[in-house]
Amino acid sequence: MIGPQGENLIFIISQPRAGSTLLQRILAGHPSIFATAEPWIMLHPLYALRDRGHTAEYNEEWARAALKDFCGSLEGGEQAYVDAVRGMGVSLYNNALRSSGRSCFLDKTPRYYLICPELRRTFPKARFILLLRNPLAVLSSVLSSWIKEDWERLDLYRSDLVEAPRLLDAAVQEFGGQAIVVRYEDLVETPEVIVRELCARLELPFEPRMIEYGNTPKPKGRMGDDVGIQRFTRPVPESRTKWVKELASPRRRLLAESYVAALDEAFLARLGYPKQQLLAALRSVPVDAQGVSIPEEWPNHAATYFDLPARTMAGLLQHVRPAAPDATASTPQPFACVQTSASAPAAPAAPADGPLRPAALQCVEEADRLFSAGNLAGAREWLERAIDLESGRSELFIALANVQSQTADLTGARASLARAAELRPIDPVIQVLLGSVCARLGESTEFETAVARALELAPGHPEAVRLLAGLNLQQGRYPDAARLFRLVLHQAPGDLDARLSLGKCLFESGERQDEPGPFDKLRARRRLEPHGPSGQPARGLLRIHRGQSASRQPIGQFGPRSPDPGPPAAPEDHPRDPFL
Repeated sequence: MIGPQGENLIFIISQPRAGSTLLQRILAGHPSIFATAEPWIMLHPLYALRDRGHTAEYNEEWARAALKDFCGSLEGGEQAYVDAVRGMGVSLYNNALRSSGRSCFLDKTPRYYLICPELRRTFPKARFILLLRNPLAVLSSVLSSWIKEDWERLDLYRSDLVEAPRLLDAAVQEFGGQAIVVRYEDLVETPEVIVRELCARLELPFEPRMIEYGNTPKPKGRMGDDVGIQRFTRPVPESRTKWVKELASPRRRLLAESYVAALDEAFLARLGYPKQQLLAALRSVPVDAQGVSIPEEWPNHAATYFDLPARTMAGLLQHVRPAAPDATASTPQPFACVQTSASAPAAPAAPADGPLRPAALQCVEEADRLFSAGNLAGAREWLERAIDLESGRSELFIALANVQSQTADLTGARASLARAAELRPIDPVIQVLLGSVCARLGESTEFETAVARALELAPGHPEAVRLLAGLNLQQGRYPDAARLFRLVLHQAPGDLDARLSLGKCLFESGERQDEPGPFDKLRARRRLEPHGPSGQPARGLLRIHRGQSASRQPIGQFGPRSPDPGPPAAPEDHPRDPFL
């Protein structure tokens, strides 16, 4: 039975997902030890003494103040409360033991890591098993078992990941010889050796059958690991290193790199997991090129979650992206280009990106197939995989922006185009596309900056002039808009959208008597081409191509799926978007 100071009471304390259920199942197979799944019974009464850490609908601040006042009136003060909590615990543990016929109670509650000092004060004669595990293996297990791509749930486990290692290290230092330190990796590698040593420390005879935990009933209760532990009947070493591959996707690798950066190097070394060894193992497997890409906001979220400075995050991001493509590859690869008017002035040559790797090619082909089938969400996912493989390719970001634009994710499209502009700063087409998205977002300053940059790179660029003309029309600056639409028509006389817009500008500015030509020409063209101008370029600007000897044949289009542009639309109240 449990003695008045905690004799015959055993605690297992660890990070969640550190193997505590496995160790509990092994120890519960001893004929002298009884356990339930996870009691948790000491958290509430011991947290009541704390000034922070829990909330309650009865107002926890008042409750803490009242308890302190009450303890102040007791003989012995706060220690009297601790003694009473010990008495409660001993009574409950013995109640659970009574029908089991065993002498020791095993309380496996991992989150007791939060109350290690209070727990030791309450049960000075208890045995404390501090179970340690590689923090990255814990992270991997949390992500695979509890998060399962539902990333918002990460907030529930921040303390388990960030605070638990530090608090366990403090407990190892403070408990001294009273702590029995067990490492999960040693337990699964040499279970007989570790369990034999553990029994010796608990002053219990070693029972070989304990290792075969699958032959004994599991402790009753809903808590604990009911998934992984059921796959085997005894400890196996396969789980020691599987975390390395499980953390290879871009998103998981970002979390893993951030996690290691957040952990103190000194206490990691004391716990037996030196930081450099963790990083070497983590980076021994390349980032999975097929993994879903990292959303734009994730680095900021990770910095906040792990409390990392921006400089640290910038440094670790280099380890998150897939390796740079092999520039010597000779396999034909796809590339993206933007259709522009044949009369557009030549722009400065942008540096060639070189061929894509075969894996990226497959991603682009799958994205193209899904896009052609109308599955924009699937196309976006495969484009993001291609970007994970080839993070320095502007054409992939342009293609992604096209899909994002057509699914109303304008903020994402802007971010993708901004990245493309960083990669190819002298490409005027990217600036035009960026300006069009900014216009749709109502960001006039950013719009004007992008269009001005496009015109700086390629004076008279037709789409840049058209966008600027549309903005002037929208804002009622009709003379300026008319001047710009005349430039568009000078380069593309058959553009009916521009002619209609010019007519509107002339009408609004009172110039209709001065230049009736636009309406006459418009009526004449409509009589000749009732279904719209056959020479008008398609609205979808982006095409993905595969290199095929000297000529490049299109394999699909990230843009409108109908080849017929239809009749010209009436003048719009915002600049025309080249993506639409």
